[in-house]
Amino acid sequence: MNLEEKILRISRVKYGENPFIEDRIKKEMEVIREKASEDEIDFLLFLKENLDQNILIENLPFFSFYLLGLSLINPLPAHYYNENTKELIFVNEVEYGVDLEKKDGFSRDGFNIDFSYIFENKIYFEIQIDKKYEDRVRFWILEYYDYGPGYLWCIYKGMEKCGLYFTHFIYLDKLNLLYYEKNIYQDIDIEDFKDYLFGYYLNEKIELKNVYPRKVTESLENFAYKENIKTYGDFLYLFGLTLTYTRAYSLFIDFANRNYPSNREEIFAYYLDHGLDRERAAKLACDISFSEASNLPEINPEIDDYLKKITHTWDKTSLVKVTLYSYLDYKINALI
Repeated sequence: MNLEEKILRISRVKYGENPFIEDRIKKEMEVIREKASEDEIDFLLFLKENLDQNILIENLPFFSFYLLGLSLINPLPAHYYNENTKELIFVNEVEYGVDLEKKDGFSRDGFNIDFSYIFENKIYFEIQIDKKYEDRVRFWILEYYDYGPGYLWCIYKGMEKCGLYFTHFIYLDKLNLLYYEKNIYQDIDIEDFKDYLFGYYLNEKIELKNVYPRKVTESLENFAYKENIKTYGDFLYLFGLTLTYTRAYSLFIDFANRNYPSNREEIFAYYLDHGLDRERAAKLACDISFSEASNLPEINPEIDDYLKKITHTWDKTSLVKVTLYSYLDYKINALI
């Protein structure tokens, strides 16, 4: 059974034969085959089975990875799901599963991450590994790919050579506790997650100001921003702005209309909505995010001026990941 067949089989057990789900999986697999390596994903699944830690692809919210247990982020649009009947109900009027009302017999999910921007970028897999497993992982790589007498070959070539082409391993002395938590998916409770974000995180962890570089949210001084945060989408918008840095600038942020892009995907969507092709829109979003853009298209003077002043902004996947990981870390530590 190849990787795509394996993922489709998992999806059918969970969702039945759902055309939307299967089309998403097939599109993701096409991108992986074109830009990365199925074989490296198979190796990550091998690590998942043989290391006493979770293996999580940090940077790519592919639905396929979610099904394989390699990601905690379900990137589908907001939806209800009935585990017994396999019924899946998408709700177009709501951005995120977090904001759906309770529905008897159904769980809520979906962080609504559009694959359009992701597919236009380089594909690689960023994995955190407990440093105590470093030698073991490097040796397994050599064995898995039949490089020869493993450890001795690795020493001869230098440890840094013992890696994979599309996989970036980050070996850390200490990982977040969620990496050692079995069945981590079961620890995610939507109501509890909302309470954590709108209570503790919004009041204790959101940082609006910075000395240098300047945060976009510097302009929120004396503004009752908390009253404007009513949904997870509002929260994510504010969070994105707190991690968007600009040269000296003053602007009015309209939370109701979200008038300024707050992450790379929103910059990508801005250009896409105004007629640019996907490749150019993605390149502009990336270049703007790292203060490398020049000669931006003239569309909306106010927004264009804002984009010219950005020195750095995050991608949406990273924003979602931070909120989810922070919640799980808080919850796990509370149980210790």
